[in-house]
Amino acid sequence: MDESEVPEIDETATSDVGHPSQLPESVQLPTGMSLSETSDLIEDSEILEGPDSPSRWQENHGTLLMGFVCVILMLGSVFLAYRQNRFVPPRFPDGQFIETVGEDDSLADEVGEDTVAIEVTGAVNDSGKIAIAIFDAQTNFNQPAEATLAYAGDVVEGVTRWRIPREELPSSFAVAAYHDENMDSELNRNRFGIPTERYGFSSNARGIVGPPSFGEAVISRPKSGETIVITIR
Repeated sequence: MDESEVPEIDETATSDVGHPSQLPESVQLPTGMSLSETSDLIEDSEILEGPDSPSRWQENHGTLLMGFVCVILMLGSVFLAYRQNRFVPPRFPDGQFIETVGEDDSLADEVGEDTVAIEVTGAVNDSGKIAIAIFDAQTNFNQPAEATLAYAGDVVEGVTRWRIPREELPSSFAVAAYHDENMDSELNRNRFGIPTERYGFSSNARGIVGPPSFGEAVISRPKSGETIVITIR
């Protein structure tokens, strides 16, 4: 090509052309694209790539947060499983602290005006005895040697019932009960420390990874003639 045939450069086409609507006629648009479509394309690009557009970190922080929550939940599950294996079983007085009540007294049909009945249900058989321990404060709760009262009675059709003088009961207290099937005066457990004999507490309190607290099992002294029912399981 001769130098005389080199086309002149249109300086207006190389200047800051600004918005597509201000493009000189000498600038060719992409094939099949109108001027308005080009304008929309540039505006969208400005929105996506502008200084206020979110970074990849901002876009992915929700996923990272969800992963963090999943890790916390997994650690919590492992901790609960560990606590379950370290189950602290409820404790009861041994034989030297328990007053054995005869069948005639423990299975009274009627409760006197000055007495309160404690009834334990849920035994799967009538073997052995059902023992109860009564605690009057958080400080001695689940401390067998410091139980306020402790009784053991025969089981008849899965039930044991005591009549206790109302004035002997504290104004508020918690009751722990268990079925001593083999008469060894203790709550038997497996190698993980989980009880293998049925037990229960007043207020139907039941701990998740151990015995309930005194506050969960505490009840007020009932009126004369009333019955406290405890279900062991």
